[in-house]
Amino acid sequence: MADRPILFSGPMVRALLDGRKTKTRRIIPQPEMTAFGWNVPWQVGGGVVFSDQSTPELIAAELINGVRVQAGDRLYVREAWRVSNKWNDTAPRDLPPRTMTVMFEAGGSMGGVSSPPVGRLRTADEYPPDLSYPSSMPKWAGRLRAGMHMPRWASRLTLTVTDVRVERLQDISEADAVAEGARTAYGEWFDTGFCLVKADRVPPITLFAWLWNSLNAGRGYGWDTNPWVTVTTFTVRVGNIDIIDEVAP
Repeated sequence: MADRPILFSGPMVRALLDGRKTKTRRIIPQPEMTAFGWNVPWQVGGGVVFSDQSTPELIAAELINGVRVQAGDRLYVREAWRVSNKWNDTAPRDLPPRTMTVMFEAGGSMGGVSSPPVGRLRTADEYPPDLSYPSSMPKWAGRLRAGMHMPRWASRLTLTVTDVRVERLQDISEADAVAEGARTAYGEWFDTGFCLVKADRVPPITLFAWLWNSLNAGRGYGWDTNPWVTVTTFTVRVGNIDIIDEVAP
């Protein structure tokens, strides 16, 4: 088992908080068709070549060998965030852990209402998330920081991986599309490009495809390219990943 970071957009963080997202699909190194068949990359500097008649199941079984995330791993969620403007010129790695209010682009905060203890840093258990604070962004809030730079101590969501598999993107089922949280991402209304329609009247796979394209089409992995992806299933806990390590069961 390992602890790893994972990045989510604001709408997907809200889906996690609402309990509507329990799966995520991520791009992996893609197999390529060569003169000798499918070249399946699964480790740095190596690969396996399959016949061009190989089944998707056989290729998926080989691709899974190169996936780092495994069942039992814990993932701490990184998301867009900010702290007080007094820290605007301080790099994330230099911020003193659990001494300040962390506010999230998706709403809510960490450590925003309680005073830090005297003479020591807060433990993770003493630095709880607060979904209601602040109700609006205060004047002293600093610049928005990218989620990829969020330190572990500032994360408020912990995912425990229960299953990992590999498949083609378009193999997604309707149930999986719902578990991806696409409905939450679009709220009540969905823009088709021609008109607005109620999101609950749009097929979940259609919503997911539009969401996927908004995040991945610009990188060359749009829905129509049907790339190979990992499908990670997880449980969600609102709380920092280190609480488990610090609080006795």
